[in-house]
Amino acid sequence: GKVAGVAGAAPATHAAGLGCMLPLYDLLDHRPGEQIRWEAGGGSVRFRCAEAVSGGQELFNNYGSQSNGELLYAHGFAMAENVHDTVDGFYRVHDTDDSLLVGPFSLGGGSGRVIPLELLVGPQVVALEAAGEQLALSLDDLEGLGDVFQSRLDSLLETQADDAAAAEGTRESFCAHYRDGQRRVLRAALAELAEMFAAAAGGEESEDESEESAESGASSDDGAGRSSVS
Repeated sequence: GKVAGVAGAAPATHAAGLGCMLPLYDLLDHRPGEQIRWEAGGGSVRFRCAEAVSGGQELFNNYGSQSNGELLYAHGFAMAENVHDTVDGFYRVHDTDDSLLVGPFSLGGGSGRVIPLELLVGPQVVALEAAGEQLALSLDDLEGLGDVFQSRLDSLLETQADDAAAAEGTRESFCAHYRDGQRRVLRAALAELAEMFAAAAGGEESEDESEESAESGASSDDGAGRSSVS
């Protein structure tokens, strides 16, 4: 709802740790990036805005950088195009004799890189054959991750049409925003994997060409040696 005008100027800060319910303040809607500050002491709690607010203008709270999964779980709503959306889970890496459960991991989150480094390191650790061996991510590892991401995306495509038709502001629309975020993050992860796969494949081709060139050079040298001997 709308609240009487409140003026103030303060830097944006977010309290850490567990939250609590505050009557009246809990009516404030969440808006990402809103510059606000909470103050407590002397038996009272104060809510300050970083910018001047005119009378009758709506005030917004800022719940912090939360994904739609977190917003749904803690607050019962979700937002369209939430840049903080994540896809969370575990990934089991199998090798000939060993397996490793990697996670929990989160794809996305708005930090720039979609696929976290630890998710890429897991398959390399399982593939190590000797202490001190250099980590190397194979094309098979990338394909395996791609299969996991694609399978999870496929399971979310069945509701895509219904999600697009959900009336805004309803529980169905909040669930739709959550699933939209999952699809968006998974597609971004698959695109990132495709770039990594192309780079790795190009690197392997270059290595193969170098090896062939070296073998060809060695054969030429051997041939030249035999000719000179004869």
